[in-house]
Amino acid sequence: MSVQEQGQDQDILANLQIRDAMHVDYDAVLTLESGRHGYDYLPALYHPWVDNPAVTLSLAWTEEKVLVAIMVTWTDDTGETIYLKTFRISPDWRGRGLSIGLRRLLLTKLFKESPKLRTFRTMVDAKAPQLIKRLGLAVKSKFKVETKFFKSDVEALSDKLEDLERSMQSTVSTIKPFKNMDMKRMLADEFTSKILPERTVLDDTDPYSFSLPNMKTLEERKCYILVDRSGPAVRSLSVGGSYTTSRGTVYYFAIHCKDRQLAKSHLVLQTKRACSDHRGNVTFIVTVTDSSLTEDLVSYCKEAMGLKGMPYGGTHELLESRSLVWEERKI
Repeated sequence: MSVQEQGQDQDILANLQIRDAMHVDYDAVLTLESGRHGYDYLPALYHPWVDNPAVTLSLAWTEEKVLVAIMVTWTDDTGETIYLKTFRISPDWRGRGLSIGLRRLLLTKLFKESPKLRTFRTMVDAKAPQLIKRLGLAVKSKFKVETKFFKSDVEALSDKLEDLERSMQSTVSTIKPFKNMDMKRMLADEFTSKILPERTVLDDTDPYSFSLPNMKTLEERKCYILVDRSGPAVRSLSVGGSYTTSRGTVYYFAIHCKDRQLAKSHLVLQTKRACSDHRGNVTFIVTVTDSSLTEDLVSYCKEAMGLKGMPYGGTHELLESRSLVWEERKI
C-alpha cells in the first residue's frame, strides 16, 4: 500500500462517526454478514446485549448515515479484561484494506474510556489468527478448543437418550446442576488448574475467568450449568444454552473435562435438556476443551446418539494481550 493510499484510508477512518448501538439500529446491523452459515447468534442476542451494561456494541457510520461496521465487546467481573466477541464490516466496505484500521479505531476508543482495562482477549479461528495479530497488540496464544456441529430431531433423540442415560447411570447420577455450594470443590487446584484451560470457563466459545461473580453471570443468562459431585474436587463442568437463528434452534454447550465417561455423560444430559426445552430439528454446537477427547466424543455423538455431523466448526484459539499499547504497524 502506498503512502498516499494509507493517507486516504486515515482520512476515511477519521470521518467516521462512532457511537453505541441502540435498539432502533437492529435492521441496519443485520445487513452486516456474519459468515456463520445461517447460524448467527446476533439477531437473537442483539437486544439483550444493548440492554446489558457490561456489553458494548460499537457502531461506525459514515457522515451519510450508512452503517460501516459493528464491534461487540464486553468486560469481565473486575472491569480489567475486555473480550472482543465479533467484528463485522459492511460488504460494500470489504476489500478496501480498512478492516484493521476500523478495529483499531473502535478498540482505541474503548481503551481510552476504560482506564481500568489491563487485558485484551478474543477467540479466533485457529487457522487464521493473523488478522488479530496484525492489529498491533502483542498477543499470545493461551489455549485451543475444538468445536463440532451436529443436527437431530429432538423427538427421535429423546428415546435414545433414555437408554444411554440408563447405561451410564453410575456417572450420570453424579452430575447435578451447579449451585453456589459447588464453588468450594471447584476452587480445588485439581479442577482450576487441571480441568479448566487457563482457569477459564467457556460459554459456547466465549471465555470467562473462573470466579463466583462470573458463574453468577452465566446463571443470570439462563445457562444450564452442570458439575459432577463424585469426589472432593469437581472433575467436570459443562455450560449450555440456546438461541434462535434463521435456520432454527441452536443449542450449544462446552464440556470442560478430561474423563471420557464423564464427558459422554455431560453430552447426554445437555442434549436431554435441549430435548425438554425445544421441538423439531435442533442444531447442536459442542465445544470440547480437551482435544484428546474430540474423536471419541464425535464418534459417540454419531454412532450412539444418532446425531448427524455437519461440515462446520473446527479449532478455535484464545489470544490474549496484557499490553494495550499499539505497536507501530502499517494498517
